[in-house]
Amino acid sequence: MMLSIKTIPLKRLTLKIRKRIVWAMSWVVRPLTLMRWTGILPFRVISFQTFNPVPFHTQDIVTGPKPRCIQGEELWNALPISDKTIGHMIKIRGGIATQGGYVFDAEGRLIKEASHKHRNHFNWGLSDQKNFEYDQITKFQGTVVVLTASNQQIYWHWIFEVLPRLAMLRESAIKTERIYIQSCHRFQQETLRLFGTHSNEIFIDCDQLPIISASTLVVPCHQIMEGREYPRWLCHFLRESFLPHARDRATRHRRIYISRKNTHHRRVTNEKKIVSILKEYGFISVNLEELSFIEQVSLFQNAEVVIGPHGGGLANLVFCSKGTRVIEFFPAATADALFRLSKAVELEYYFLRSRIGNPRDWGMSDYSIDRDDLRETLKLAGVHP
Repeated sequence: MMLSIKTIPLKRLTLKIRKRIVWAMSWVVRPLTLMRWTGILPFRVISFQTFNPVPFHTQDIVTGPKPRCIQGEELWNALPISDKTIGHMIKIRGGIATQGGYVFDAEGRLIKEASHKHRNHFNWGLSDQKNFEYDQITKFQGTVVVLTASNQQIYWHWIFEVLPRLAMLRESAIKTERIYIQSCHRFQQETLRLFGTHSNEIFIDCDQLPIISASTLVVPCHQIMEGREYPRWLCHFLRESFLPHARDRATRHRRIYISRKNTHHRRVTNEKKIVSILKEYGFISVNLEELSFIEQVSLFQNAEVVIGPHGGGLANLVFCSKGTRVIEFFPAATADALFRLSKAVELEYYFLRSRIGNPRDWGMSDYSIDRDDLRETLKLAGVHP
């Protein structure tokens, strides 16, 4: 029976209006009942504690001095420390999962801290704004492991927030029947192949099936939390998993600059001039998107100095040798994710901000780096021609 509001069938209203109506009614009508009527899964929240979570390593708060900068350490603005950590595994009978990392119980209620970095909006972790019908939930018998995440297509998030969940799964010794995951990008395919888990027989492609349910969902929950350390188990897992594959691909490039010129945001506008200076010091410029995953691992493993603008490619710092010097470029504002990573694997970290912009406003705009500031930073880091 079609639900009507003042005799107007709900499905004829605009999507935005329908979602607001569904949100209001979800506190009266069961979420899945509303989805059958409207094709929209309401946003109601239930705690992950309901599902007897099995704890997995916590993350300690980062302590110690600020990183060094020729402009003054007082310009360093770390993100606020998260008051929680996310590291646990849960099982959900009849659970529902989406391609964007949202996880629901059998009644359609969103499970807090099992859904990956969910936001308070109404797309339910789907990659587009389609209005998915209830009968488009693909149902599976048996156990399905959920490894989807909100930013899985971004290299850093894949390395540090998706792959570690494979380690959690292995340690749990849970028998894996199917894995719900994204694997359309080259780096995703390459890393999964190296793990020996790249198999079309067990993978459920989240881009083909954007919302699924299963008799039992197993959800390893892991996120790098703001202001907290990268766990030792995580860095060890990544290094042990991939460094052995890179040993026969050793590069001679010891000083590398990581370019973002082929991206769409936070590019260095005067990069040609910056690269020209760096060449005087023996640096080469690298576009990581042109390299295979293992080539990237080898490049960072053998580097003695790494310089680059803030971006996902610097996730590869996890593969650097102890004592490698790192200089990270920023727009006017700073972010501490890669400083915390450098601390975790014992690298020498320095940063350099643009002279233009608001140091309190983190954005996506391109920016320039002062050439004299660069030379002074190289001197501070002990990098000489």
